[in-house]
Amino acid sequence: MRYRLDRAGIMVVTDLVRETLQGKTGRNRALTPEVKMAITLRYLVTGRMQLCSNDDLETTQPTISRAITQTLNAQTGPIFFVSL
Repeated sequence: MRYRLDRAGIMVVTDLVRETLQGKTGRNRALTPEVKMAITLRYLVTGRMQLCSNDDLETTQPTISRAITQTLNAQTGPIFFVSL
């Protein structure tokens, strides 16, 4: 209920933008597309501040901000609408 979608729903939406959300770096702690989507959905559903979200997800506020920005850009880009 935190995300307003079940696991399968999150996976369907994530699969639509997976290539765009895939990290370009080989860093150890890079966020997966699924985590980026979950962060964004939780932020949009709850309206909680990014700083509060990082307490729950154990990531920094700048990481939360980048994940939300990347996910929203991926979902509003031309590739997303062609996939639908």
